[in-house]
Amino acid sequence: MRRKFDDTGQYSKWLIALLIYLLFGVVDSIILTGAPDSYSRYPKWAHSFENSLSMELKTRQSDGMLLYTDDGGTHGNFYSLTIVEGHIQLDFRLGDNSNEFGQRRPVNTIRIEEVRIDDDKWHTLTIFQSWENVKLELDYTLVFKILNQRSFVFGNILKNSDVFIGGLPPNMHMLPVMSSPLRRYTRHLAVNVRNLMYRQYPQGVTSPQLLESVGTRTNEDDHCKSKSMSSREQFVCLNDGECYSANDGPHCDCQFSDHDGRNCEIEKNDGELTFGGDEWVGYDVSMNISAAVRAKKENLTLTFKTVHGTSMLFYAGDEKSYLHLMLQDGAIIASSKFDGSDARIIRMFNSFPSQRYDDDSWHTIVLERSLQMMTLIVDGRRDEIRQYAPELDWISNSFAYLGSIPKHNPSKEVNRVSFRGCMKKVRYDVDATRVLFVNLADQSYGGSVVKTGGDLSYSCKNPSQRSDVLSFSDTSSYLTLPRWNSLSSGSLSFHFRTTSPDGLILYHGVMQHNATDYVAFELIDSHLFLIINLGSGVVRLQTTAMKVSDGEWHHVQLDRLSRTGSVIVDAIKIDFSTPGVSANLIIDDPIFIGNVPNNSIVYPPSVWSITLQKGYTGCIKNIRLNGVSAKIAQQFESTNTTGIELGCALSNELDICEPNPCQNFGRCSRNLNSFECDCSNTNFEGKRCEIEQTAVEVDGDESKVHVLAHTKVSQVEHIQIRFRTSSTRGVLFDTGANGKNDKITVFLNDSLLNLFLQDSSSNNTFSWGKSLSDNHWHELQVRRLGQKLLLYLDGFWSHSIYLQNPISVEIDEVGAAYSVHPSSPPPRDEHFKGFLSKLIFNGNDYLAKTKRDSAQLSKSSSRESKGQRNVKTRIASISFTNSTGYVAFSSDKISSLAGSFRVQFKFQTLMRSALIFFTLPKHDYDQSFRLQIMNGRLKYTYRISGQEFHTTSPKLPYRQHLSDMRWHSVLIYQDEKTNDHVLLVDNSTTTLIIDKMKKVESRMSGKLYFGSNPLGVSRPSNGYRGCISTLRINENALDLYEDADSRMNVNRGCSGPIARCVEDACANHGRCIQLWSSIRCDCSLTAHSGDRCQNPSTTVRFDGSPSAIFYEYAPNERPTTSKDYFVFSFRTTQPNGVLIAIECAADQDYFTIFLNKGYLNAHYNLGSRDHTVSYHTRVLNDGFSHVIKISRNESSLTIQVDKLPALRYRPKKASDLVLLNMQTRISIGASFNTRHLEQRRRMLRHRRNTEIFDSYQGEVSGVNVNGLMILDLYENGSHRIHTIGAPQTTAVSEAVSNSSEEDDELAEMMMAQSIEENPNEALIESLAPSCLSLEEQQTCFIDTDDSTDSRFFFLLHLFHTPVSIYFRLATVHLQFEEAVHKVSQGFIGSVLSV
Repeated sequence: MRRKFDDTGQYSKWLIALLIYLLFGVVDSIILTGAPDSYSRYPKWAHSFENSLSMELKTRQSDGMLLYTDDGGTHGNFYSLTIVEGHIQLDFRLGDNSNEFGQRRPVNTIRIEEVRIDDDKWHTLTIFQSWENVKLELDYTLVFKILNQRSFVFGNILKNSDVFIGGLPPNMHMLPVMSSPLRRYTRHLAVNVRNLMYRQYPQGVTSPQLLESVGTRTNEDDHCKSKSMSSREQFVCLNDGECYSANDGPHCDCQFSDHDGRNCEIEKNDGELTFGGDEWVGYDVSMNISAAVRAKKENLTLTFKTVHGTSMLFYAGDEKSYLHLMLQDGAIIASSKFDGSDARIIRMFNSFPSQRYDDDSWHTIVLERSLQMMTLIVDGRRDEIRQYAPELDWISNSFAYLGSIPKHNPSKEVNRVSFRGCMKKVRYDVDATRVLFVNLADQSYGGSVVKTGGDLSYSCKNPSQRSDVLSFSDTSSYLTLPRWNSLSSGSLSFHFRTTSPDGLILYHGVMQHNATDYVAFELIDSHLFLIINLGSGVVRLQTTAMKVSDGEWHHVQLDRLSRTGSVIVDAIKIDFSTPGVSANLIIDDPIFIGNVPNNSIVYPPSVWSITLQKGYTGCIKNIRLNGVSAKIAQQFESTNTTGIELGCALSNELDICEPNPCQNFGRCSRNLNSFECDCSNTNFEGKRCEIEQTAVEVDGDESKVHVLAHTKVSQVEHIQIRFRTSSTRGVLFDTGANGKNDKITVFLNDSLLNLFLQDSSSNNTFSWGKSLSDNHWHELQVRRLGQKLLLYLDGFWSHSIYLQNPISVEIDEVGAAYSVHPSSPPPRDEHFKGFLSKLIFNGNDYLAKTKRDSAQLSKSSSRESKGQRNVKTRIASISFTNSTGYVAFSSDKISSLAGSFRVQFKFQTLMRSALIFFTLPKHDYDQSFRLQIMNGRLKYTYRISGQEFHTTSPKLPYRQHLSDMRWHSVLIYQDEKTNDHVLLVDNSTTTLIIDKMKKVESRMSGKLYFGSNPLGVSRPSNGYRGCISTLRINENALDLYEDADSRMNVNRGCSGPIARCVEDACANHGRCIQLWSSIRCDCSLTAHSGDRCQNPSTTVRFDGSPSAIFYEYAPNERPTTSKDYFVFSFRTTQPNGVLIAIECAADQDYFTIFLNKGYLNAHYNLGSRDHTVSYHTRVLNDGFSHVIKISRNESSLTIQVDKLPALRYRPKKASDLVLLNMQTRISIGASFNTRHLEQRRRMLRHRRNTEIFDSYQGEVSGVNVNGLMILDLYENGSHRIHTIGAPQTTAVSEAVSNSSEEDDELAEMMMAQSIEENPNEALIESLAPSCLSLEEQQTCFIDTDDSTDSRFFFLLHLFHTPVSIYFRLATVHLQFEEAVHKVSQGFIGSVLSV
């Protein structure tokens, strides 16, 4: 509604203004230049039930940002005042979703058309809001709007943003979270503002104090105005630059120009974008209703050239309307569609010479659209077409893409042929919002709304030139760049992308021993570190809180001025200051990217990746020194460096580790588009773990001391040793420093591993492991990163320790299994005796030379003995193709085998219970032997004189078993001293104790069968299916195929599966099921689909309007359950809404999972009382996808969010009912009742049966409720599924590829196992009636449980801390781990600070 007023009705307001003037005088004004970085910042606007903001302003600019403030993204609320085509416009959003059950809260827009404001005259502007009434008054014109919603709150004063005038800061770290992020790109306004008034806390309504200003002026002189030229843009600025006035005269804004300089006269080196076919630039804020920009008109300007006739150029719009610009057969086609109308199309051909625009010449397009008209101008030629959109008042924009769209985007209207060519001067104006795609493409990281895909190049001088992107695939490779001229100040920036956790990205320092001037960037444990030293002290700064080795692009910006500086990583800024007095970075040597030359220079010990010899593997681009591109592609092409390639070979879609290329159960990890095999838990080595490790025997007699060329100072160490010994004492690794007591010693003492660390000020000893002198292979690792120490043994990290003080150890000699300190106290003076197959220290292999010498000797011996005898190749293994297969050895053959009783072989199978071998003696009183696998463990039975003795192999930890299709070694023999039988499975030993009266020398007699029992006698279990190899009976090796007297259904060799279950074989924590021929992934508990759970499951988008999908049980099938589980994922930016709800026919029973203020909640009633559980570890309405797993066991509940620690809720009352009775329907996206809401917000229950409440806005995927895949049923058209509203399917579950019938049966059997709640997954456990609010959490506490980490609980009990689920457990868990050691040492104060 719109009304125009004269002077009447305004006396009270002017009276207040007059009183303020008389009391305080006119508030000083602020004049902003309108420069690209100009703005002023004021304190937060404190909102209440009635709110007002007023100001006086004067401007001559027709488009720009006047004021912006928001609630920090809490509810998506904001106020945005802009000037659009000379008119004032207010966009705003208020309220929250707590009481909204109908349409979602919209963005409201008010524009005053009657008054132009760009007349360089003073105007008075007032915003007033009282409950549902919002008024915008300009001078004497008033426009008001009545909101149709229940809630009118704005936000929390603690989280609200400041008030910005004239524009928003371009640095995202100053305003990292915005409710309406596209408004960051609104044009900056040249404006004079005075008498700004609004409510502040606690002052009340008053004039705010200026907090910060950039680009302000002291006068209003228009330096851009000329007597001969009235247009300010043409006065001093060239090449489409725009002029603005500052204190020192005219300046040019060259953002839209492809030139730079004071007058935009210097051509930019990076002012163009080159698209190669896989690249795009754009944004999509469709999931955030507050982010969409509403306008009366939009305008696109771009200049392009290409030789390809068909491709997409530009695509923008919202979910119901779009604007599309493309090339088709050399012609330009512009199409426009609004909701409720047909598409309008303009087609334009070139005039000369070929009527085509794919002629490798630059062409300029201007495309303008309003609600009534679309106009296309190409190289000055104009065409237009009328449009009709009677239902729309505004054009809405929530996405825009240039060049192409992401592959996962489901849009069907767009031409999906990607653009190949060059673009420049790309500008997209949506009223006052201006998106400069070329400029923003270089800022597409972190919190930026604008993103990029592919490898964009920022120059089009040579279309065949590759992108300025390099891939480092060899850790020893490096690239040399010219020096960085940064004596007293400078800037350095780059983008990187990697999956490797460690590596040196950049080093720039003086190339001499222990340089004192240097700067470096490195990755350690997937975090980015800056190391800088100006000559008077080093700063080592961790710049990231989250791990960045995630395969995504990250941006790094270093700015330094004298001794101070800052590092910005993905819009997160960290300041630093170097110690001492030196303020200059004096370096004349080049920059090294990826690694450093391996020469005789001793590099600074503070650069840990150099000490560890960890080069960089990954991609890097856009290296800029003081703002100038280093042109790394050209630098690379001018060298002969190997291990580096042009472009970025890293793909997040390709899983190079599927199937696993590592042999012998090596663990595969990605490295660009290649892989690395971790062979540490195998007996093999090599790139694919294909080479059997060579063991070196050491006896301590020969000196194994390696003297280093130069003394090194070590702050980090990585020691890897694989050993086998029967000795209980001995030094495995030792270091020494001439004339000093510094040492690092790893030694055995009483069969325990020990680490001794000593420097000039301290010494420490740590122990781990036990019973290691068992003559079996063991592998240890010691990894120290400064004060963090990790100790590893046989596949597991045994200890994580935080040292009290930093330790720096000098090293000039290394002892490999040899003590270099003969005067040390025992046993640190004793040399190791035994076998070694690996000894690596900081990347140096100290056994390599010994192994090479041994290999040459072995090769020589082989040549000398060649021809002495011909050895027949014997097949080592056989496969039992089904459970009826067997091989049999006759009684005569078995009796003829010499030697004492001994059975040795290897096996692999998937059968949980089966017969492996047994003997059939000639007489009942003869000895018999039987070996079975029962429930994944081996059971050995020995029978003598009618009496049976049996034993079972130990239960394996971590739910492991022997039916895992991996090779396992079995040895059964009789102890010579006790005559007891020993069963040795892998490294586990079990003794079968025989009755003294029955102890005789064991000897195998009768027939020996491997596999099934063809005679059908005895009682053994099912026949065996799998593989058996390397059989030895007594002292004789037998060929299972050739030496058998009879066989059936067996084949030579082991025809195992092509793929095997290894860690991460199934993506997204899918359950890997090993099949006979391959593997299968059970994705039902992942919210994903596909052969490897790698793709999204069926996904449905809810737009916030009343809509739901629900599953209806038949009246005679309504279940009553004591256990339930829910698995799903969701993505939203809205704080409230129901995700899943179960409605019951029983009067009080219900179960609802919903969002409240961004936190995940589960409320349920089982007939006795309400249970309310809230997961407050993290706010989840952040626009990212989150996987939720919830399981109920009677009245207890467990909630798991992503990979975060789980929350377990156990009510105290034993009288609680435990059944969820007579479930009638399961709904997705809304609830059929309001029971989950607070009592005061609940609705009456006598409403219509189909009315729904608390609608959700966002996406939901892969919903699994007690085995019902609700969304899959919805997509497949099940008659049990019903809908309300119009939810949209955006993805459909991918069908699993076909497999054999036997594999299907095996998979069904293994997937049929019920879900078991794993207590080890629950880190937080509450024993209170409720964990909903912070106040209620005061009664929740952590109960120490044997299944949980007692050290973590000890810390919480130590400080009597209640269970505040607000702990950021995922990020501080390591700090708690490190703090445990401090507590044990008495450093309570340090723990308190953590």
